[in-house]
Amino acid sequence: MTQTSYYNVLIITLFFSKVTEFQEGDSVIKINMQKRSTKGLTLQSNYQGPYIIIKLYGKKAILQAQNGTVLNNLQSVHFLKVKPYKKGDQLPALASKPPPSENELMGMGK
Repeated sequence: MTQTSYYNVLIITLFFSKVTEFQEGDSVIKINMQKRSTKGLTLQSNYQGPYIIIKLYGKKAILQAQNGTVLNNLQSVHFLKVKPYKKGDQLPALASKPPPSENELMGMGK
């Protein structure tokens, strides 16, 4: 097998192994494209969300955030831009401990 044919087989198997069909009502997280296009945003998380798919239009969807706000534009639900979100998953953007209280912020206690 030549190197180019091996590469083609590898790409095809990787492509078809990652394809995920989304349905209305699924929870998803989407890739943070702002981080990839702007310098100096290394502390931002890789993904944003979770979002719920309200309506599907082929490979595009209307997404709703957990707080109820609906995203303005149709969002691509291609497998490179959106991943399924399981309820127990911890997002990197979410803190594992609760936010500090006002007293802790003022330096009065812990």
